[in-house]
Amino acid sequence: MKDCYKARIVKIFSGFSFQIALSTSIFASINLVKMQEMNELHEIVSNLESKAQKLIHLHTKACEDNKSLRQTNTGLLEQIQQKELEFKELEEKYQALKLAKSLLEGQESEKTTDIKLKINELVREIDKSIALLNK
Repeated sequence: MKDCYKARIVKIFSGFSFQIALSTSIFASINLVKMQEMNELHEIVSNLESKAQKLIHLHTKACEDNKSLRQTNTGLLEQIQQKELEFKELEEKYQALKLAKSLLEGQESEKTTDIKLKINELVREIDKSIALLNK
């Protein structure tokens, strides 16, 4: 009988060891799946961090470029204003030369009337310019 008990005990323990081995195997599989999921999540988070840093860098660069372009734009607008003033000055000089030439060409009454009209027009333009400067 003792051998019968021994066989039963061995059978019971071998069943337990099988169950323990099975449980260990199941837990190992679950842990493996969890580790894989954690690795995937870590990879996703790392990828997101990388993309966020890239976006921040691109935003910073775009802001710097925008600032540079605004400064260039301001400089160009100032150049345009300067060129417009130079153009007006040259236009006035041209009108004065035209007037002087017409005075030198002849003393006809018709031309003197034209000259007086031109002088009055120039005086009005000068008055407008002075009024704008005073504002």
